[in-house]
Amino acid sequence: MKALMLILWTVAAAVAGVGWTAAVEDDKEAAYKKELEKFTGTWQLVASEKDGVKAPEADVQQIKVIFDCEKFTMVRDGKTVEEGWVAIDPARKPKVIDVYPTKPDSKVVMGIYEWDGDDKLKLCSTHPGTEQTRPTLFSTAKGTGHVLVVCKREKAK
Repeated sequence: MKALMLILWTVAAAVAGVGWTAAVEDDKEAAYKKELEKFTGTWQLVASEKDGVKAPEADVQQIKVIFDCEKFTMVRDGKTVEEGWVAIDPARKPKVIDVYPTKPDSKVVMGIYEWDGDDKLKLCSTHPGTEQTRPTLFSTAKGTGHVLVVCKREKAK
């Protein structure tokens, strides 16, 4: 009888554990979706630098990035120059973003991101064609191939 009770308690604990694990996974998925929704909108680049060299302000102001949850479109002078999708991991410190360009097809861009309120986004990433080492800081230095951009959300019209 004791053995039967032990088996029943073990099964009950296992079932409860599966339910708890599923609830934790549901919470993670909800947090992921909520974080991904923060990207949705049109973002104007306000600053950019690569390998420690700042891009001219006139060039930066021509670029916008439009996020629709996981999808992104980069526009320069009103013309689409890149499309693809992103994957994020907001649980990591710093938060991680990976960009998967599909048009034109290119290498994965590995990066980190942080929010400055709801309307500013800072990204530091690798650049296609350079050594693929994810940045750990929001800065660039000569020879790293890292790109740092600051974007400001455009107000809805």
